[in-house]
Amino acid sequence: MRAVRKPAEEQYRLVLECRRSGMTASNWCREKGINPQTFYTWRQFDWLMSGIEIEQPKALKTAV
Repeated sequence: MRAVRKPAEEQYRLVLECRRSGMTASNWCREKGINPQTFYTWRQFDWLMSGIEIEQPKALKTAV
């Protein structure tokens, strides 16, 4: 069965999480149940996402 596609913001967040974990991408993917090839595809588009604004909850937007 095919997995549900993750939105671009979620892909970007997962790439960052992997980088911050200190684990190899392969081991991190295995732990999270993500196909490594899928992860590497996300990582290719990481530079496109560098300028994206991830939505914040409304409470944080008003506080800032």
